[in-house]
Amino acid sequence: MLLEIVSGRKPTDSGTFFLADWVKDLQASGEILGAVDPRLGSDYDGREARVALAVGLLCCHQNPASRPSMRGVLRFLNGDEEVAEIDDDWGYSKSSRSDFGSRFVGCVSSSSSIAASSSSSFVTRITSTSHVTSGG
Repeated sequence: MLLEIVSGRKPTDSGTFFLADWVKDLQASGEILGAVDPRLGSDYDGREARVALAVGLLCCHQNPASRPSMRGVLRFLNGDEEVAEIDDDWGYSKSSRSDFGSRFVGCVSSSSSIAASSSSSFVTRITSTSHVTSGG
């Protein structure tokens, strides 16, 4: 959901575009702010956008144990805790993976951007969305 909010895009498009893949690719190339909705122009806080996008990526991790809790998400978004960066080991099958499927390689802070890394294929696929409406 965070990726959708910041980017202004749907999670999928005709089965060929996957929002999480696109943001992960931008993160890997050091261009994560390229995911920010262009309709915002320059009217946004870059640090806040980096944090929201990084948290959104963490929430898309293949291994549920590697995803932050809702309490953790709130701590990240409120700035109470730094957001750990994700390397290119995203939880798909590899014999050298740790128990949690991910190693964290740095932190997002107000003075740093998400580091570029050489990324192998990011395989998380978002295939459906749920819409919640309030009655009344």
